[in-house]
Parts: sequence; structure tokens; C-alpha cells
Amino acid sequence: MLALCVENGNPRQGRHCTLTRQTVDRQSVSKRASAADGLLHALRRTSVLHDPASSSPTAFVIAGSAHAAALRRRLEHDPSIAVFSESESLDALRLILENPPKMLALDAAVVKTARGAILVSQLKDHKGVDVRVLCEDEGHLPVLLSQQDIALQAASQPLDGCGTRGAKRFAMKGDMEVVVDGERSRLVNLSITGAQLVMPARVQPRQSVLLTLVDEKTERRFRALVAWSTVELTQSAVKYRAGVAFVDPDTRVIEAFCHRNALG
Repeated sequence: MLALCVENGNPRQGRHCTLTRQTVDRQSVSKRASAADGLLHALRRTSVLHDPASSSPTAFVIAGSAHAAALRRRLEHDPSIAVFSESESLDALRLILENPPKMLALDAAVVKTARGAILVSQLKDHKGVDVRVLCEDEGHLPVLLSQQDIALQAASQPLDGCGTRGAKRFAMKGDMEVVVDGERSRLVNLSITGAQLVMPARVQPRQSVLLTLVDEKTERRFRALVAWSTVELTQSAVKYRAGVAFVDPDTRVIEAFCHRNALG
């Protein structure tokens, strides 16, 4: 561009082209720097990039989408705590399994989700990880946000023995069957958040399955994620027992199914 302006003998145009070229170059450099800064921040935020001189976090917090940004701001000055949003929970799980922290605190909203079920089930073998739930105030806001001087330990409570069960589970009649990915399976118990099944086919944690509830009044399909699975050996066959967490369930349909088919 500059060579053309000089060749035409128009110095003013040449200076204008030079300034324009410099302006464009500065804008390009600024955009590239901004993009690089954004990528670096994302890597640091998800703990993918580590400073060898820094120590690993000793506590992880998994926050629901409504509270993730506020909890990051609240805890950003404490290098011992890493905050992840629910959508980043599988990245967090990978890092937790590689470097188990002393504490994992889940937002109350996350505990009842399929991702929460996966996190808890995967940490059953890590006895050194204290899995906790963030306490909420009367307005369902984590007390970490409503009380600025409270510590993470004091603002959370241990996850009780029922794991991620946020709703009552109904034991099903002994002959109650469902269809899981086209295979007839036995339904052990059911709630509006998940189910326990005995299946002929093997499944793995985090696997997505299609579960069909069938009785005389309904036939409904639900997507679910496998939270845990075990092998059961019987005299006649090998069976697989698994717990699944529903993804976006129709709670009214499931609750009605529970009342129609529960044991006793």
C-alpha cells in the first residue's frame, strides 16, 4: 500500500497510507493479544495450566451456573481453593482423580444433578476426600456469598450417606421391569432424580442410557447418566447393577409411576 502511494507522487496520501497501515497493524496485534489473554485465563481458570512453583489446590468447589461467577470472585484470592462451574465438572473430576484434594464442596443445586451423581460415585474410593455440600441461607443463596467472613469448612456440611439422592426413593415390586437401551432390565428402586437397575448388559460410569418406564398406564422414555455400576454373579448368569441419574426428567410422570408400582 505504501509503495503504491509513493509511486503516484502523492506524499500526503503516502503518509495517510502509512498511518492507516500502522493503525491496522496495532489493531491486529491488540486482537491477537486479547485472544491470547482470554485463552490463558481459561486455562488457568480450569486448572489445565499449572505453575510448577505453585502448590495444587487443597479444596475444589463445584458451583451451579447461577452462583459460579460470584463464588469465583468471592474465593479468587485464596490459592488453596479452585472453583469450577457445573459445566466444567468433568474437567474437575479428572483433576481430582489425578491430584485428590482434601475437600470437594458441591453447590446444593449440583448435588441433585447427573453430573453431581457422577462426581460422588467416582470419589467413593478416595477416602481422603471430604465431600461436602455448600450450606444455603433462607433465600437459597450459598452462605459463602451472604457472609463474607465465613470459611469454606464452616459454610458447608458433610454429604450424608444417601449420596446424591435429593428425593425419596421408592422400592419397586419384585417383577417390575424397564427397558434400558433396548434390553429388558429389573427396576430395583426409583425416584424423580434417578433409579437403581439390574441389567444384562454392562454399563460404565458417565455412560448415557435411554431408560423406558412401562406399565399399564404409561410408556415414557428418559435419558439418564450412569453414576455407578457393579458386577453381580449368580448361578445362572452375570448381571450388572447400576445407579443412574435422570437428565431433565418429567418429575410428575415419574412420581405417578412410583406411586402406582412401589412395593407395599
